[in-house]
Amino acid sequence: MQIYLLEILQMHNQLYFKSIMDLNAVRLFVAVVQAGSLSKASDELAVPIATISRQIKLLEQSLNIQLFDRHKTGVKPTTQGQQFYEQVYL
Repeated sequence: MQIYLLEILQMHNQLYFKSIMDLNAVRLFVAVVQAGSLSKASDELAVPIATISRQIKLLEQSLNIQLFDRHKTGVKPTTQGQQFYEQVYL
């Protein structure tokens, strides 16, 4: 059974909930933000990197925003990614 959360829609420079997204993808997103890299999150959660990457890509597509700036040394949330993190985690 999949659990869903309302999808984020950016309006007036604030994030609002609009439709649905998979909470597992949100959980993976939070883990990556906290770990600072896909590989560290993968190790901590015992979830393959490919699964995390795919879920985050689907989450980005459903939100129509880029959540991370990707670098060789890891990932850093974009401004919108940080706002999303604050909405779903804090």
